[in-house]
Amino acid sequence: MDYTVVRSDELSKKKNDDRYVVTDLDGNVLDDCQGYGFKSEDSAYKSYVYKISGNQVLNSSNQKKKVINDWCDNNSEFCEKINQIFKIIDIKTLPEIDAEKLMSILFEMNGYTNLPFKIKNFILVYDRYLSF
Repeated sequence: MDYTVVRSDELSKKKNDDRYVVTDLDGNVLDDCQGYGFKSEDSAYKSYVYKISGNQVLNSSNQKKKVINDWCDNNSEFCEKINQIFKIIDIKTLPEIDAEKLMSILFEMNGYTNLPFKIKNFILVYDRYLSF
């Protein structure tokens, strides 16, 4: 992955709330939402992935996996927390737990409300941090 999302102090100050931009690894701005900044990290990722995919709908499993892997690379602390939770709660031995609902709650509790993927795809595709 050759981009990341960072909080823009300049745009956050202008808008009087947190604003985010997509940058390359050297800190050069790749996308700043037409100078306004994105309202969330998730919306910046989602928009940029859409932009660089040639505005194609992300349908293939490889594309979905790349989006999820990129997101988790940039949110590794959260993904590691999820892994720790699922080490305690063995989802395989407790089938009455709705994994999608649980994941939805965990994402929301941690401020991830505008994800660039569906939670069910996260559960199905992502296997590097999660062990279920």
